[in-house]
Amino acid sequence: MKRTTRTPTSVALAVTATLALAGCSGMGMSEGAVIDGTAYSIADVQEAAAQLSQVSAEPVDVQTVIYEAGVIPLLEPAFVGTPYEATESVLRSNLAEAGLEEEASDLTLEAATFRHYGSVLSSPEAAADPELEPVLVALQSVTQEDIAGLPVEVNPRFGAWDASGGGVVPQVPAWIQSSDS
Repeated sequence: MKRTTRTPTSVALAVTATLALAGCSGMGMSEGAVIDGTAYSIADVQEAAAQLSQVSAEPVDVQTVIYEAGVIPLLEPAFVGTPYEATESVLRSNLAEAGLEEEASDLTLEAATFRHYGSVLSSPEAAADPELEPVLVALQSVTQEDIAGLPVEVNPRFGAWDASGGGVVPQVPAWIQSSDS
């Protein structure tokens, strides 16, 4: 039986590789995102981006999905009880009509809710509707503190949640940054 000897250089390389890979893993976060207490796996986030890309004019990235789903806790209460409230059946129907071939995931529905409310808020017809007035008043009362308090955690591989309202922004892990930064 041949005995393997390890040189100090090979041991150092193995340790460095292990540490580098550990840094890529998101410091123990196995989820893609946690939004308002609901954990979504990396695969869930990627699936939602793929599903929304099927029905959108432009490709949708995971950062956009996380942002859109992340702000729903601020938007949705303003629409509840109005004719503009997004229901799951309407969202599923709209996604199917737009060309989504498979069943929309929960995270896809959250992001589609954001898109639904965005289309309502940008609609001239809805803007003229007096039933939208309470929604606009409620949304105007949203503060920077409300935005900063959104319960969103993002896996570092996708970026970092910018509580100042920037959504999900790119993040360079500390172990990659140069000492000049």
